[in-house]
Amino acid sequence: MKYAILAGVSVLAFAMAAPAAAQDNSSTITQTGGTQTATVQQTGQNAAATVVQGNADNTTTITQEANSGGDATVTQTGADNNATVGQTALNSVAEIEQSGDRNEASLIQGRAANSNNQTNGQQALLVQAGDDNGIIANQSGTSSDLSISQSGNNNDATLTQSGFDNSSGDDTNPALVGIDQSGNDNDAFVTQSGQLSDAFVNQGGDFNIATINQTVNNLPNPPGGNDPRVATATINQGGDRNESTINQNGPGTATISARLMTATSTQNGDDNDSTITQANTAVLAGASSNAATVTQSGTFNDSSVNQDGVELDATIEQNGDTGESTVIQSGTGSDAFVIQGGSGQIASVTQSGTDNLSQSIQSGSGNELTVTQSGTGGDSGIVQGSSGNVAFVDQIGTGGYSRVYQGDVGPGSNNTADVTQTGLNNSFIGQGTGSRNSATVIQTNTGGPVNTSTVQQGDIDLVGNNVLGDDNTAANITQTGSGNSSTVTQSDTLSLGGFNSAEVTQLGADNLSTVTQNGANNSAEVSQTGDDHQSFVTQTGTGNMATVTQGM
Repeated sequence: MKYAILAGVSVLAFAMAAPAAAQDNSSTITQTGGTQTATVQQTGQNAAATVVQGNADNTTTITQEANSGGDATVTQTGADNNATVGQTALNSVAEIEQSGDRNEASLIQGRAANSNNQTNGQQALLVQAGDDNGIIANQSGTSSDLSISQSGNNNDATLTQSGFDNSSGDDTNPALVGIDQSGNDNDAFVTQSGQLSDAFVNQGGDFNIATINQTVNNLPNPPGGNDPRVATATINQGGDRNESTINQNGPGTATISARLMTATSTQNGDDNDSTITQANTAVLAGASSNAATVTQSGTFNDSSVNQDGVELDATIEQNGDTGESTVIQSGTGSDAFVIQGGSGQIASVTQSGTDNLSQSIQSGSGNELTVTQSGTGGDSGIVQGSSGNVAFVDQIGTGGYSRVYQGDVGPGSNNTADVTQTGLNNSFIGQGTGSRNSATVIQTNTGGPVNTSTVQQGDIDLVGNNVLGDDNTAANITQTGSGNSSTVTQSDTLSLGGFNSAEVTQLGADNLSTVTQNGANNSAEVSQTGDDHQSFVTQTGTGNMATVTQGM
């Protein structure tokens, strides 16, 4: 039996056998103390019920209806306990054990599902120890399974399963029970409808809330072999006042499937919030195979993952305080990774299209990034440290590649990077050690070789030397065409004051521009129109100005 995973807290059966009836029903009731109430009603074949109550004011009701193959065992010790088991038909097994004060447990095991008399192999184990615990469980359909164990005070658990072969527990791994709560005032809610879904909740600490909703069908049902687990959701929470919600949805059709989704939320620390929503409502596929993993520690972190498509993968790790992460994915085959430490970080990633990749790492405090990918094969990487850095990356079309580094190798803070790419383009922005630098890159490939843009301000340059300087502006590096290359390096190694600016515009093909400025208040403006132009600007000192115009 699947609920053997909690055999260590299994009910101690009393060997007080009643005389067998013609249909081989049996009932055993043992009560100690006063004012206990036990009611057993059995109809059908081979039903067996055992009720053991201790002390006072306990109430037990067991009802096993016609065609009963059920076996119900209830053991209550303490005061004011209340247990209700209702089973109808095939292979139902329920076991409830309660110790402590004012516990309540109620279980109804099905018939329902897809046929007039559908009910197969339901199993249940409900165990409570402590004060004021409450459990409500409802199973209907085919091969359902349920395991709940609660220890501590004021815990609540609600689980509803409907459909076939749903499972909230794992008979092959003792560590995976349907709901396992320790501590005070924890709440867990699991609702399963559809087919072949698994849900696991493990909570320790106080005032945690876990919610899992699964409505995924095994469509299209592949021929041959064993049916796979259609949806799997796991919530692990330690600490206090954490909240996790996992929603897995998809009725499925012969051509659009939501099968094979997995979601895991792990939260340690206090006051964290995680929401994962998975579906496939539009993409033609035999399976969805979306995967989402959220890990949060520290305090007051907030994360949200929303997936609607096929083979989408999202990973969020927040280690620190007051972090915010949002990942929205649609389409096919995109991956998003967000890792945040420190405090007050904000990350937002939106992916649509096909095979996009976004990787973001933030440390320090108060950094912010936004990534939008809406084409095919976009690749974005952002690393931000120190404080107050902001990065925007927008990739459209096919083949954009962008890397942004700000405050990652030194104390650089309050830098801004803004990258917009359409088509096949490469962009690199390095603003690692300086502060208040700004870089804007706009690239549009009209068909042909890749456009490339490199901006380094207050950074470590390509040969490993420090490029010092604050308050530089590399603005409006705009490339339209193909095969264009632009490099801007601005520094203030003499500490003259910074505030250098560069503006590069390239329109055409295979143009080359290099701007190098060291000092303060230098300005360079380069405009190239046409093909195969080359421009090199180098300025050192203060207040220099260069203007280059090539082509018409």
